[in-house]
Amino acid sequence: MDEREFYYYIEDNFTLDGKAARLVHNIIEYIKDQEFVDAEDAQTHLSSLLGGAFGLEEREIKLYRAPSCEECGEYVPEWNPDDGDYILCLDCASKNEEETV
Repeated sequence: MDEREFYYYIEDNFTLDGKAARLVHNIIEYIKDQEFVDAEDAQTHLSSLLGGAFGLEEREIKLYRAPSCEECGEYVPEWNPDDGDYILCLDCASKNEEETV
């Protein structure tokens, strides 16, 4: 999920007034401008600035720069590059395992 999608996710799932929305947008833009190579570093900094604010949970912060499943399109916040090149969410991975058995 890129910065725009992440901002829209927050906007859609939380109630923010104008000032809060601008502050969140500026924080996300700040994190983007830092050009963290590693998504985990970006998420850590985002967590330190937004963590717990207005009910935002750690699992939601991990959506920032998370890749999407190559089968269903769902974001996979816990994906590890060491898992291979093909990105699958847990549901699609378990379906594929069932089909191969």
